[in-house]
Amino acid sequence: MGQKKYSSIPNQTINDNTKVFSEFNSILDKFAYFEATTMYSYIRAKLISLASGANMILKTDSTGNALEGMPIQDILKLILTADDTYIVREAGNIIAKAIPVIKYKRNFISGYVLSITGTTITVGEGDSRNENDTFDIVFNGMTKNFTVFAAGNGNGCYDADEPLRKDTIYYIFNIANKTAPVLTDVLISRSINPSLPTGYDTYRLIGTFLTDANQIPIKQELNNFWAYYENGANGYAYPSGYISDVTIDYIDDNRLNIHKFFARNKKNDANIKSYDTRELNITTNTINASGSIVSPTANTQYYIIACIKIDYSGLELFATDTFAYILPADYKYGIMIGEFKTRTDAATIWELSISDIHEKANKLQMFSVSGPLTGIVDTRFYPLGENRLVISGQTSDYATAFGVSNNRVSLKINSLTGSDEIIISGTKRNKITGVPQTGETEKITVDTIGDYITNAEFIEVTNIEIGAGITAINYNVYVVGFVNVANSNATLVGYSLDLFTQSGTADMSIQITKITDKGDNKIEFTTLEHLGFDSGAGGNQIIDHLRTGADDRSYNPAASQIVPNNGVIMLSAHDFNLYFTNYENIIKAKNKNEGIMVRYDGEGGGITNIDNAVLTLFYREFNR
Repeated sequence: MGQKKYSSIPNQTINDNTKVFSEFNSILDKFAYFEATTMYSYIRAKLISLASGANMILKTDSTGNALEGMPIQDILKLILTADDTYIVREAGNIIAKAIPVIKYKRNFISGYVLSITGTTITVGEGDSRNENDTFDIVFNGMTKNFTVFAAGNGNGCYDADEPLRKDTIYYIFNIANKTAPVLTDVLISRSINPSLPTGYDTYRLIGTFLTDANQIPIKQELNNFWAYYENGANGYAYPSGYISDVTIDYIDDNRLNIHKFFARNKKNDANIKSYDTRELNITTNTINASGSIVSPTANTQYYIIACIKIDYSGLELFATDTFAYILPADYKYGIMIGEFKTRTDAATIWELSISDIHEKANKLQMFSVSGPLTGIVDTRFYPLGENRLVISGQTSDYATAFGVSNNRVSLKINSLTGSDEIIISGTKRNKITGVPQTGETEKITVDTIGDYITNAEFIEVTNIEIGAGITAINYNVYVVGFVNVANSNATLVGYSLDLFTQSGTADMSIQITKITDKGDNKIEFTTLEHLGFDSGAGGNQIIDHLRTGADDRSYNPAASQIVPNNGVIMLSAHDFNLYFTNYENIIKAKNKNEGIMVRYDGEGGGITNIDNAVLTLFYREFNR
């Protein structure tokens, strides 16, 4: 933007601030990798500190006369908005500091739309970080021809004085000068590590093209989404086995989205970088050990492979069931970036995780809840969730208001003739502001017997209206609440429940129930655990209400009581992944209404002689 000059500011108390400007220059040198907001906050705090709390930084000459002053806010504004800022101090004391603006995040690239003919290449405007991530390049676009490089629009862009070669890959670069950022141009080269023309000192790979047997460009790849970097003299080869920043999302049973990642390939001879989203469809892109396309199979572990096309025209993703894979003939430079397992009963994606080299999703995590139970003699108590009966055997509209306490309403349809909507009316709570919203409704289409649930959480319900298409119905109304792990998908591995007893004649049981989203407001309740104990006169036994046969955990001890007075007993299970064979312990809460509820019961009566309970759930998050 050129030079900015500031005249003297009269009527100010001036101190010699030579040190201020010296330190200011040293501050600016620290910001090669900082985003603008971070830089702004840091510099502002530092400037105010150097100015002893004043809102002005002043410069004096050797005799103490004011030369000029500049408000801190103006300095910051220049730093954050100018493409290249020079703050100039006159009268023999000059600060001429170039301050490149740090606008973009690491590896950023955008724009650079390519149009290539037999004789010219047009590159649209674009913005990017340079190759070693230390500088922002801003490019306004231009058209070049395939002659030897000469700066400017309409001139050559080739780094060699020769015609284009046949059957050759050419790399397209946006080149720039870091000390004069307005100086940018386009260069093509057969090398991934170009020798830059005089006057240019940095670059960014923005695309590639392939020539045919007649030296005519026939394929091109815009690399603002997918960039490929071969190992070379640039010194930026990743370490062997390197992989970073992988993000994988589940789309549906057959498709995954793989977002940006940075990796070193399997043979350690290429870097692979991606900047945006690519889709893997396992029905079309599953390969066997020899690289042939095959159909996926059920109950199989698959590995997600990223690779580059032979002609460098793009990146592709495959699934394979072996480490010893061979890529299809048109691809090379493979790297495993993740894995998944198909269902036991279908060839569809189920358990998904990121590559073990950079895995976040597979770590065992814990969630605990504790509370006193002294005085609890009810037959049930929910430390997590809720499942409260409001009315049973209802055969018509239900117009009696009832509290829901920011939970959901569930309808259990016992019998049904016809089908129609059931309208639930009441008051909801705004999840962001907490403000009650009256007069709210939710419609549920009921077409078969079973359990249904609202998507919304209500404070209270004032009416349940049965549609005219339902000519006969018998239903129960419940208030249902459940918990999930921060709305993410998780595998519940197991739990432990530590119970602090008041006497040796304590009794209690735990029941863990999963709510499964079946779609269209339909749900299913699945019991994952129901285990209890009754110590002393009540029967003195461990009672398994769920598992049978070889898995039955019931036990009748010879001792007179299972726990001592004021003792501790633990109920636990850590084998959910082994015991459940149809994914019952998978909780898909990211995009579905799924979660768990935990209920404490008594054995043969109310909960007896339990002072405190500490429940810990063990789970693993995953991206599926």
